[in-house]
Amino acid sequence: MTGPHIRLFESALAQLPEAFYTPDGKLIGQKILIRTDSAGSSRKFLWHLHHTGVQYSVSYQIPPGRAHMVDWIGNKDYWQPALDQEGAERADAWVINAAEVIPLTGYPPGTTCSCAPSRCTRARNRPCSMRTGTASRPS
Repeated sequence: MTGPHIRLFESALAQLPEAFYTPDGKLIGQKILIRTDSAGSSRKFLWHLHHTGVQYSVSYQIPPGRAHMVDWIGNKDYWQPALDQEGAERADAWVINAAEVIPLTGYPPGTTCSCAPSRCTRARNRPCSMRTGTASRPS
């Protein structure tokens, strides 16, 4: 299914106005955030996005054999305030970097795996959100 994702992405890029490109025709990826469900979380698609320089946020289903790896989520020591669009901390939302216990082998550099409480505390099908380093909490 990666091929159709890449073709759709490339088709969408072709429709962007000139303001998304430099004068020499290079895409200004920082202006673009790609969001998709877990169907778009393949390494091949994420590497393609990485090479174009866009930011991304995708859902990621934790494999059943690794669901035990998020049992530590109840420990509030790991939680950090979520950030708003300007990068300021929000008082009403918290996230956790699940990549601290779920290795993201083979993903583009800067990819993080963060969870929101409402999503990660479900008993099954615990989705996390994978993001580029530029779209997640700065270090």
